[in-house]
Amino acid sequence: MASELRVKRTASIIRDLVSQMIMSDRIKDRSINRFVSIVRVEPSRDLTSADVYVSSCDPRANMDKILEGFGRSSKFIQSQVGRALKSRVTPELRFKVDKGAEELEKIDALIAEIHRQEAALASSSDSIDEDSLDA
Repeated sequence: MASELRVKRTASIIRDLVSQMIMSDRIKDRSINRFVSIVRVEPSRDLTSADVYVSSCDPRANMDKILEGFGRSSKFIQSQVGRALKSRVTPELRFKVDKGAEELEKIDALIAEIHRQEAALASSSDSIDEDSLDA
């Protein structure tokens, strides 16, 4: 088992390197463009694998195609990660879609709905109070 510090350092190196590869167009797959970003990397405790979470700021992006592109490019990316880590074992990279932005949008929508309901209740209670004053 690797120390927590080493796991965090490995995650940081992988995230920075893959992000840099995307921005410098070193990954030649057309589905991976500069709108794609690495959100976070979660290495396993033994550093044999790492989940790499990706997102895109392009609302029209097809995340399935982006993941396929990372799949096609994974050997190249992994070789570059191995060189940067300078360790005996290079983690197997597993690319996944980051659902964080979608979850935030759902939470925002729920909060907005609660505010609308509270406003409706407040306005209906105001009209009830006015009706009781008229009586």
